[in-house]
Amino acid sequence: MSTHQSSEPLQIDLRFSSHLALFLLLIHGGALAVAPLLTLPLWAAFGVMMGITMSLVTTLYTHVLLRGKHTVVRLMWGGDGQWVLVYADGVVRDAVLVPGSFVHPHLVILTFTLTGEAFPFSQRSVVIVADAVHPATFRRLRARLRAGF
Repeated sequence: MSTHQSSEPLQIDLRFSSHLALFLLLIHGGALAVAPLLTLPLWAAFGVMMGITMSLVTTLYTHVLLRGKHTVVRLMWGGDGQWVLVYADGVVRDAVLVPGSFVHPHLVILTFTLTGEAFPFSQRSVVIVADAVHPATFRRLRARLRAGF
């Protein structure tokens, strides 16, 4: 019977996710369609629409295109249970997985505490959609998370 310490390392290389891009476009597009119907002054409705647009651009840039200073592009889960996060700009950080990750057949959301960072910069969430990683890697990740490793 394998233990947590003897688990083989798992490397997760993230890539563009068309499913996540479509989802974000639909959700933000729906919000933009509803915004003019709000009983707000015109300037306030415009502000809400600008906020929605900025949210879309930022989220697409960070989580879909995988660019930006705080974008995680690779995760490595060591055999000892330690995590290493690699950012788009090449920075490497050690991290600890926070209990309560969301695991679904098409989506995994992992929340980490970065070692050596002060709050609020010590928390980092990574969204992993099934089409953003190799299918076998995604299955292994889900299986290990469900097994409690």
